[in-house]
Amino acid sequence: MATITLKNIPPELLRELKNRALAHHRSLNKEVIATLQGVTATTHRLDTQAIVRSHWSTAVEANHRRNDNRNREPGRLPPDDISVGNTDNGPEPLEQDYAN
Repeated sequence: MATITLKNIPPELLRELKNRALAHHRSLNKEVIATLQGVTATTHRLDTQAIVRSHWSTAVEANHRRNDNRNREPGRLPPDDISVGNTDNGPEPLEQDYAN
């Protein structure tokens, strides 16, 4: 195992680490290791493009359902050859994946 020597630790930081170590029933060394592990733990990166695509498709489907219901007479279905609802879905979502 490697050893690290820390110098010039600010007194308030040392006091806080000692208080945390006491509260967690650990030595100062183990508290510093636990704190470093918590800070450097692997985080999961959000796939923002997938979130946008999911939100986009849900919004488009809701808009189609709303328009279909608005244009339909109660108890009567539209003929199969007639388009019902708003076909303008706005700009198409980006197909480009920016995840690198």
